[in-house]
Amino acid sequence: MNIDIDKIAKSDTPQEVIDVYRRVKRHFVDDPDRRAWKEIREKNWKAAYPLDTEKEGIWTEEEKAAMIKKGQIPIGVNDLAKGVQGSCAVVTSKSPGLNFSPIGESDLYVSELLKRGWDYVNSRNGGPITYFDWVKECKLSGMGLLEAKHDPSKGIFGKIVIKALDPTTYYFDKKSTLRDHSDVNFGKAHLVTKKYALETYDGLTEDDLIFNEISPDEADKEATDDYKFGKDNYALSEGKQADLPAENKDEEEENVWEIEDWELAKVKELWLMVPSQEKPGEFDREIYKSYADIEAAGWMIGPDKKTAIRQAAGMAQDPMTGEPVQVMDEVQAVIWPRRVEKRIQRIIVGKKLISKEENPLGIDGDGEPILPIIALSHDATLSGYPTCPVTRAYEISRSRNKRRMQSIYVVSRNIEAPIVMSAGCKWVKDEEHGDWIQVSKDSPFPPNRLIPGTTSAELVNMEQRDKEDISDEFDMSDVIRGKIPAGQTNMAGRTVLALQEMVGVMSQPFTLSVESAMERLGKSVASLMLKTWPKSMWLRLIEPGEMGTWQPDQDKQIGPDGQPVQPEPSAIQQKWMDAIARIMGEDGKEPISMIDIDIKIIAGSTQPTNRMMKKSEAMEMVKAGIYTPEIALEYVDDPLRDKAIESLKQQQQMAMQQEMMKQAQKGA
Repeated sequence: MNIDIDKIAKSDTPQEVIDVYRRVKRHFVDDPDRRAWKEIREKNWKAAYPLDTEKEGIWTEEEKAAMIKKGQIPIGVNDLAKGVQGSCAVVTSKSPGLNFSPIGESDLYVSELLKRGWDYVNSRNGGPITYFDWVKECKLSGMGLLEAKHDPSKGIFGKIVIKALDPTTYYFDKKSTLRDHSDVNFGKAHLVTKKYALETYDGLTEDDLIFNEISPDEADKEATDDYKFGKDNYALSEGKQADLPAENKDEEEENVWEIEDWELAKVKELWLMVPSQEKPGEFDREIYKSYADIEAAGWMIGPDKKTAIRQAAGMAQDPMTGEPVQVMDEVQAVIWPRRVEKRIQRIIVGKKLISKEENPLGIDGDGEPILPIIALSHDATLSGYPTCPVTRAYEISRSRNKRRMQSIYVVSRNIEAPIVMSAGCKWVKDEEHGDWIQVSKDSPFPPNRLIPGTTSAELVNMEQRDKEDISDEFDMSDVIRGKIPAGQTNMAGRTVLALQEMVGVMSQPFTLSVESAMERLGKSVASLMLKTWPKSMWLRLIEPGEMGTWQPDQDKQIGPDGQPVQPEPSAIQQKWMDAIARIMGEDGKEPISMIDIDIKIIAGSTQPTNRMMKKSEAMEMVKAGIYTPEIALEYVDDPLRDKAIESLKQQQQMAMQQEMMKQAQKGA
């Protein structure tokens, strides 16, 4: 696998395609750190999940031969797979839900639709098992990848797909300082067959897949074939088969590059902040490339180039007649120069640029491009490629297996240890009763075997220490597994919970990175929903019985009698339809995007802490009068905290109303 930039440049290839190949060559093909990381990843996978235990695992063929020569049996106690499975289960045991929290009260129904849409997409893509495999790859190779994309070939309206990416097809600039590589160029590349490329991409020709330099002399020559078409095409006179023609070889050989490149480009823009006519105190944003474009739109730029003025028609009331008349108002706007980041997606096959798109998923509320590839790194290194627990525990696992083999060797040798007996003793072979030793009367000492000593006990202790070290690498100590530490059988339950809470803190840094990655995934899925789903898809998220009855907790009201007030079905239905109209951009408005809606996406808590312990402490603080129920719910980070607080408020209101009614009845 090699990329010849000179050959590509001489093949009439567009310059931006050449630039992409330079990035692929630098970060994907020629990078020594990436090759080292790829070899380590393959070694880790074969050690933790060997396909063939005889040929793969933690021992090489030379090491196996040396062990057998010394009388030791090569075995593999697989603690790596156990550690990966256990630590991944701890991180993904709680559902990584996403809360689409509205900023404005008018967005409650929009928020609910997005939340339901996320749950629908999540369930359709495997949900927890997808995230388990994602974290598993990160534990084994140091980097897991998820991709969110719309597949138009699946379903009536297509399907939003969340799938794991092979990290060996991913490349990025090692100068990145962020876990998601949002500060550098990245992409994915791999080789495909010519047949696959021609069948997949419309308008692609065989000339687009060939990088040969065409000289004038070669262009004048007629193409000649070294084989003939016909039923005997592949038969030689000797009766042997000939090689397949070159075109058939290309159908089976993967020799065509398929690249999806995401370039990070910084572009200068002029944001014209115009006072909003519909929302006083807010601004509408108009984006221009240059001051000339602003003037072409009818604005007069001030001498300081910081403000712009435009005459706009408005309506006013005639003081004499009282009738509305049209007048010219002066609108003053602020020019805000910005240097924004954009993501340019290029799909390249061979030397042809298949497509080019700027910010395909749009930008979020912070103005940053939303990325479809979600990178999850475990632990950063100076090389730019992350490391992981399996890499660090690899040699520890080899040491533990070595100690186990030595223990087996020592025990087997002790069982068949040499027998020490004096010269007067005689070994008698007895096939009926078994062999025995005949001892002479003047023997100075009775026959016995050599004392094995404490060698086997030392090996067991060394093996136990290696096992504890592996558990530490995966943050999977005994208390996390629910086991009582040795010598502590009388520990109180609360002490065990406290230990579990303390040990769970060790995995929190990685868990926080998982939550951050889940937030980025939620943004990309929400953007795809807004871009690809038709109105009927949003309507499917609302159950027939909910169209006139469902209300967010913030809208629910309590009547004078202390009972919940039933909502007006027509009013609830109108709110649902208004939310869908706002999403779809109906009534002459543009469809909303992630930057236009008042929604913030916050990853749900997946911290592997012991909630029983925190809830127990919170209850004691409430009983002591130190915490209010609201503070206690905040402390335990309950996923239903908002609903519980709202329910408490409603109960308090009902209690106050009932007390007021009792007082009124007493007064009467």
